[in-house]
Amino acid sequence: MSSIGALNTAVTGMQAARTQMGVSASNVANARSEAATSTGPDADGFQPRRTVREAQPGGGVRAATQAVEPPSVPQPTANGEIEQRPNVSMVRESVTQIEARAQFSANLNAVTTADEMTASLLDMSR
Repeated sequence: MSSIGALNTAVTGMQAARTQMGVSASNVANARSEAATSTGPDADGFQPRRTVREAQPGGGVRAATQAVEPPSVPQPTANGEIEQRPNVSMVRESVTQIEARAQFSANLNAVTTADEMTASLLDMSR
């Protein structure tokens, strides 16, 4: 794999990790919002999402999002009633954010290493 191909793979990995972090942050921020009762563009409340990664021809990855099914789950309130809330698990979102951070960091290290190697090659050619 060429250094440009390696850089492309690392940069698209960073972009996918950024998308994953953003989607998870949105889920956390809206966890107590009014829940959607249906899925799709006409949903009437917050609809949690998940990030799915797809390999790209020639290297790299693309992040896409998809709706969580079911969009809402029954949860008890402080006064003992049951309300429909977005299907967001704080445990899962915490793990997702840790994973996205680690993936971003690993891809950033690959970019940094490729940059250092290129600088070293340029120094040798002088």
